[in-house]
Amino acid sequence: MIRCGEAIRLSAQERRRLMRLTGADANELKTVEGFNRFIEHHLTLYSGATPEEMLLRHLLERERTRVTGCPAGAPSHPDSA
Repeated sequence: MIRCGEAIRLSAQERRRLMRLTGADANELKTVEGFNRFIEHHLTLYSGATPEEMLLRHLLERERTRVTGCPAGAPSHPDSA
């Protein structure tokens, strides 16, 4: 992944990983905000009621932290706090 400010460019491996986790194409994700919306949308689909859903939620949160550098709820930029 390449990041310049709020712009991101996911690698082919990252796009494949997201496709496997969500079943959705991540090719159009160009900003940190768009990426966070993508992850949030898919997190709403999994309530965490089963071990499988809990695992998917964990993996999606891990992807968010890897790409944006911060966990859910944290500002993506130090000046946005």
